Amino acid sequence: MSKYKKIPEKETVEKQKPKKILSTDELIIKSGITSFYLASIFFVISILFNSGIVTIFMNQNLYLDIVDISIKTISIILFFLFLSVAVGNVEEINGKIFGWKKLTILIIISLIQSIRNGWVFLFSSLGIIILILYLWLLQESR
Repeated sequence: MSKYKKIPEKETVEKQKPKKILSTDELIIKSGITSFYLASIFFVISILFNSGIVTIFMNQNLYLDIVDISIKTISIILFFLFLSVAVGNVEEINGKIFGWKKLTILIIISLIQSIRNGWVFLFSSLGIIILILYLWLLQESR
């Protein structure tokens, strides 16, 4: 018996298990589920701040009001982004096109969250319009 223990050799490439390669449909489903969870998180954040349940920066000074409006606006825009990605992925799996009717419904759902504050409504509307234009131009360039 030797005094030193043998160090086991590292597994060779042949002994390693091959990684499972996901198909395109599985990746789309995984992306859709992740996007839906993120949209749900931003929806809860938006509802908490826009309904007044969480009031961290209530009329203390101008800078904190800007931060408050920014949090509300960004949560609404990110909700719209992730929900549109999730719905688009579901439509692609079903072989359909993500049409203007569903996009309009998503816009209305997103903007209803900001109905209590005019500034949040204005900036959310602008952000959603810019996001739609960006995605439309991105799609047209393909």
